[in-house]
Parts: sequence; C-alpha cells; structure tokens
Amino acid sequence: MYQVKQDFPHLTVSINGGIKTLDEAKAHLMHVDGVMMGREAYQNPGILAEVDRELFGTRTDAPDVVSVIEAMYPYIEHELSQGTYLGHITRHMLGIFQGIPGARQFPPSFE
Repeated sequence: MYQVKQDFPHLTVSINGGIKTLDEAKAHLMHVDGVMMGREAYQNPGILAEVDRELFGTRTDAPDVVSVIEAMYPYIEHELSQGTYLGHITRHMLGIFQGIPGARQFPPSFE
C-alpha cells in the first residue's frame, strides 16, 4: 500500500490488518493516510481513547466500565424483551474488561 500511495499521492490510502498497537499505527501513518484497527478495537475498546489522545491530541478519557455497562441497560432490556439471548449481547461487551485485574473471573457469570 505504501507504493500505491507513492504512485498515486492524490488518492486516500488506508491500511488494514494485524495492527495492534498505536506505535504500529503511527509508523504506517507516515506512509499512508489512514489505519484501521478493527479487531484490536473490538477486543480492547479502551485503545480508542488512547488513539484520540496520541494521534489527535484530544484529552478524551475512556469511560469507566461501570458507566459503559449502565449505558447498555436500556438496550439489553429492549433486546431481552424481543427474545434476544443475553449471551448474544454480552459476548460483544467482554472487551471492556481488557486490562482490568481479575477480569477473567467475571465473564462466566456475565452470561
């Protein structure tokens, strides 16, 4: 993709795949216009607050885990009333526990 950007500098070129750290993202951004961190952001959503701080200079603090879970209550209640299995929702929330000491104890009881 670096070569594509060099050959066609007027195009917006983004790179994707296996980028797990902000240092890797910064290195790529020296050669392309954008970086996608999909899987890492899904598994470790707290990294998004770091992205804002590191790349854009904003002082956005990641919301605390309790606030995130509480914000999900209305959505969860609505989905449960529609017959959605709780585990189909909570499995996508497990990443918010990334990096919290003792977090491995909670996912089994989370469902």
